[in-house]
Amino acid sequence: MSTLRSKIIRLAHQKPELRPHLLPLVSTGKQAGGPDIDNEMVIQDSRRGYEVSCEGAYIGEFRDWDDAWDAAQEWMKDNKYWPNIYHVNERGNVTLLDAKGDEIDSWV
Repeated sequence: MSTLRSKIIRLAHQKPELRPHLLPLVSTGKQAGGPDIDNEMVIQDSRRGYEVSCEGAYIGEFRDWDDAWDAAQEWMKDNKYWPNIYHVNERGNVTLLDAKGDEIDSWV
């Protein structure tokens, strides 16, 4: 079963005209001294694996980490755009990753 956040992101992807109204509902923003990840690459844990998005645009859902990581890298290469990459785990903890996937910093 998808989370409400996932459903809103998918709807925003399917109906671009609704994005200005939908994305503020799922925006994590800068919380508790953490990073502002709204305009970055995000790999987020989901019930079925990992969801990947960049700047609020849904890229896809993947069963394992390697597939999600590869999709994020491919998207950046195709778009010639290399934002910061964040992993958001099932508890909402945020980790900044380097280009190899190693942890640089984290926020709880």
